[in-house]
Amino acid sequence: MVIKPAGDLSLEEAKFILCPLGSKSHPELKGMSLGQVAQTEDGCKMLEYMASNQYQPNGNQDGQRVKSAAKLLLEACNLPDCLRNRNRLDGAART
Repeated sequence: MVIKPAGDLSLEEAKFILCPLGSKSHPELKGMSLGQVAQTEDGCKMLEYMASNQYQPNGNQDGQRVKSAAKLLLEACNLPDCLRNRNRLDGAART
């Protein structure tokens, strides 16, 4: 299996990246893909968090892929709540 760099993700690939959250803070997300997370009631908020500077993956070497995937999914989302923070997320993804 070839793992692409974070910036080379397609939208379809982003949907299948596993959500790194779920052990203690959000057990309901454990084992879900980011595409599944996006469809939950708080999915947009969770994707915003993972795309932001607040999300610091603890020992997760794939953290930048998660950030890129979350940003891609937010950009593809048609929900107004997801789109309102796009400028903040654009700045977070560049750092």
